[in-house]
Amino acid sequence: MNHPEDLEHRALAKELTLRIGHPGKIGKHGVLWFSVDLGESSPRSGARRKARGCVAGIPDLYFADVSRGTYWIELKRRKGGKVSPAQSERMIALRDAGHQVAVCHGAAEAINQLSAWGLL
Repeated sequence: MNHPEDLEHRALAKELTLRIGHPGKIGKHGVLWFSVDLGESSPRSGARRKARGCVAGIPDLYFADVSRGTYWIELKRRKGGKVSPAQSERMIALRDAGHQVAVCHGAAEAINQLSAWGLL
């Protein structure tokens, strides 16, 4: 079953691959991007991730520009997607560390944000 956020993620990944390049590789304009996915969680898998240093709430997409720094996008579905307390806490920490962070509702909003940051 496709979740509404999955559909937005797929649409955005397709657009980013066209505009920047493949995930995990430095592409056009010196930008590297990839999606952060911790997968489905169970108590056992959550404990294993926690033991490895993983934390809840990391934004969905990471972007690094070789000359301007790092950027994160938390992608939500177009209607009704809300940030969890763990996500809010993580985004504050990233901003405090000098990263650019945005919450975007839908792939189109994410593309607009990336353009505003000058990454596209």
